[in-house]
Amino acid sequence: PSQEEEEEEEKEDEDEEEDSAVGFGGSELDIDWRIAAFLDEGETAIRAVKAARVSGLERSEGMFVLTQTKGSDRERPTSLYLIPDGAAEALGDEEETDEAVERNYAASSGAAQVPFGHPHQTSPGVLRWRSHEVRMVCAKLFQLQPLALEIFSKVGGSALVVFQDADTRAGVIALLLGNAAGGRVLDQIAPQQGGSWHVDVGTAALRTARRKQVEKSWQQGGMSNLDYLLELNVLAGRSVNDLSQYPVLPWVLADYTSDELDLTKASTFRDLSKPMGALDPSSEEAARARFDDWDEEESGAPPFNHGSHYSTS
Repeated sequence: PSQEEEEEEEKEDEDEEEDSAVGFGGSELDIDWRIAAFLDEGETAIRAVKAARVSGLERSEGMFVLTQTKGSDRERPTSLYLIPDGAAEALGDEEETDEAVERNYAASSGAAQVPFGHPHQTSPGVLRWRSHEVRMVCAKLFQLQPLALEIFSKVGGSALVVFQDADTRAGVIALLLGNAAGGRVLDQIAPQQGGSWHVDVGTAALRTARRKQVEKSWQQGGMSNLDYLLELNVLAGRSVNDLSQYPVLPWVLADYTSDELDLTKASTFRDLSKPMGALDPSSEEAARARFDDWDEEESGAPPFNHGSHYSTS
């Protein structure tokens, strides 16, 4: 091809790249058609970043996508998606048109039409949260680093999303709070400033205020003992999705053999004057001996009874 033809082809490629870019807060995002295939009708992706969902020992890599509904006059996202890599890769290498998607869905399901948006939304592992479906978004540590957000649904359950670095997470939080530039979030931002998204950025002041609200609700009978304890664990940064920060619940019973519990008998409950590591006489003796025999000068650490905080609960 001639030089003019090569320049014309390069210009066409540049035009195509510009068409696939979404401007938001001074940044541009190249939208892969595989991402768009999972979005609801009328939604536009405004930010997509690599992330992983962690649940216990399982880690699923994918793409975390923030979207806006067409015609929305707000700067904040209206929905969040977590699309596993496997779900996107299953779409193949060639872009599907809307007509092809609908034909394939109808052929595989026997349905006359796609029920909502694109059928790929129902792919295994794809998660979507609309703003009105989310109770709270909490900033969390993951492996002692500020990398995670935990998204709590109003109907129960949560998902722990881990980002590649702290700056990426900060940018996502900023967007949820309405900072279109997606910059770093300051500690003094309060949850109510998130508008449609209730975002807890994890500062001590915010956690203290939330703890007082939870305590008041529990005292007035607004939540069960279990829900109260789980909320306290959330405020302490713990999560059922992270085995290294799993919730800690008090062990209060001693009777696990009776068909019915008599709550008026002292023997029904364990001895709360001692930590768990001292309930058994042999364990108590070992703990005392460890403390008495500890060589502080050689170890460089002060003596202790128990080597794990779990044994002192």
